[in-house]
Amino acid sequence: MLFRSVVFLAVCVGCGGREAPEKRSTQQTRNMDEQATDRQLIKRAVFLSLIEELSTNQTVQPLFFLVLEPSEEHSLNTFYKGLKVRSAAECVVDQQQGVKAKTSGESGLLLEVKQIEIKGETAEVFAGYFSGAGVLYTFRLQKNDGAWTITEKKQRVISG
Repeated sequence: MLFRSVVFLAVCVGCGGREAPEKRSTQQTRNMDEQATDRQLIKRAVFLSLIEELSTNQTVQPLFFLVLEPSEEHSLNTFYKGLKVRSAAECVVDQQQGVKAKTSGESGLLLEVKQIEIKGETAEVFAGYFSGAGVLYTFRLQKNDGAWTITEKKQRVISG
């Protein structure tokens, strides 16, 4: 529960009054986070940061497609409950038309963590999003009491 609270607070500052994702029982959250690896916890923190940034000032919440490992897909609906999030396997990416859901054709954004380098209690992550054009960032995270929090985020590349 501590991880969820810290990450939620770290990425939801300035959510513009948006309601928090639906809460789960303490036991469900504790079990889910105890089973997650540091890499998975870091990816979740980065994805939530990008989702918060890209949802700010939007009247309708955008659809997000996350690039996940097969072992992470089972927790997609549980961890990101209340958010419009799907696996990247459910989208089609086209340089001209952007990112669209395979079944409905709804436009969305593709989020991907490209590289994670963990050194003890710190991590450096290269991640970003694509929607017809792409933006990449470098994130620095710190681990405190089992929770990974973003301490720095720098925009590195914009293409399009």
